[in-house]
Amino acid sequence: MGEEAQYKLLYYPTTTRETSAKMGRITTALEDGSLFKNLNITDFNATNDRAMVCGSMGLNTDMKRILENYGLREGANSDPGDYVIEKAFVD
Repeated sequence: MGEEAQYKLLYYPTTTRETSAKMGRITTALEDGSLFKNLNITDFNATNDRAMVCGSMGLNTDMKRILENYGLREGANSDPGDYVIEKAFVD
């Protein structure tokens, strides 16, 4: 899977506190389109794309809204969808 994944997965590191090349919230980069522009993605959609989210309750809620605005549907083991939210670390 590792070799196949390198052509399908894109790593986009961002920071909100430490100085880095890409500073700011990932949610902002998704909403304003800068993430897609920086990665040369012209058509983010449920047919071709998937997401996995793990973060605070606030981040998870924001990401759910954003991904659903792009047409992605939340899934689970019993009902696969276009994105999943890891809830193990949320209080």
